[in-house]
Amino acid sequence: MTERKNKREAPLGNYYGRRHDRPLKDEEEKLLTELLPTLQVTEENLDVWLNNDSGKHTVCEIGFGGGEHLYAHACANPDKHYLGIEPFISGTVKLLQNIAMHNPGNMVLCQTDAKLMLTKMPAGCLDEVYILFADPWPKKRHHKRRIINHFTLNELYRVLKPGGEIRIATDHPGFLMWVEEHLVWAEERRLFTVQYKASERPHTWPPTRYEQKALSKGDTCHYFLLQRL
Repeated sequence: MTERKNKREAPLGNYYGRRHDRPLKDEEEKLLTELLPTLQVTEENLDVWLNNDSGKHTVCEIGFGGGEHLYAHACANPDKHYLGIEPFISGTVKLLQNIAMHNPGNMVLCQTDAKLMLTKMPAGCLDEVYILFADPWPKKRHHKRRIINHFTLNELYRVLKPGGEIRIATDHPGFLMWVEEHLVWAEERRLFTVQYKASERPHTWPPTRYEQKALSKGDTCHYFLLQRL
């Protein structure tokens, strides 16, 4: 299970999405300069955080958007520890606004490219990973930027504990086909097995803003639950 990045995949550390969608207000800038540093995990202090949470159920959400899904999980599961990775600053601010009102005390945030962060994690450090409504990068020339690829599936296999789970959701038909093709590849290599595949969200998964937006347009959402072998 040692296959690495192929030449068609995006280089590590290159983030291609937007980081801002609008100018930040003064109170939002204050959240970034005062609250975020108290919650922030970087490549430099990742080991410290993981060592502090050693033995605890640890969950990572890659691309948490506005953070509503991650925040709901953290509030509902105080015994679990959550790492949210999201380079999009406006989304991070939305989550910080909720944390400022009520900090569940069991979550940290990271603004590094997720592919790079995965390579910095030690083996077997995560129990669950969420990849929900990731950017589909619909243009063919941008497919190499998609978060689901051979490299990240290998890395996710490495960082997850045996029996660990990955949750994936999408409303984009092209990305759905891409995910299905890559999951066939992952099952053939005995990385993961698909435990759940349906167009109905499991009741234990909190909704996300992107899901609600897709459903309001009449789009169909698709959900996958993978288990590490």
